[in-house]
Amino acid sequence: MSSRRMPLRLRMLQTMKKHDMKNIDKLYHFLVCTATSFASTELAIGLALGKEYGDKGATGNHWCWWDLLADAIGIVVGTGLRFAITGKYTWY
Repeated sequence: MSSRRMPLRLRMLQTMKKHDMKNIDKLYHFLVCTATSFASTELAIGLALGKEYGDKGATGNHWCWWDLLADAIGIVVGTGLRFAITGKYTWY
């Protein structure tokens, strides 16, 4: 069956299966770094870099700059939330 004749819902599901894990992965990176940087910006930076370094050495995985971008955005958001709530960039 050609993709033109395939029902729209089925085409959407096939597209989601291909790209969903990559998009969900970026969301996980963002959420984890947001939560972690709310507690400690330094810890969040270390976790983000450590995770990517570990991915680089893992079989079937690689260093991903897009993951680091999602991490960086999460760190900025988490630190901004902490500042908005406490008025401080650090807890100490």
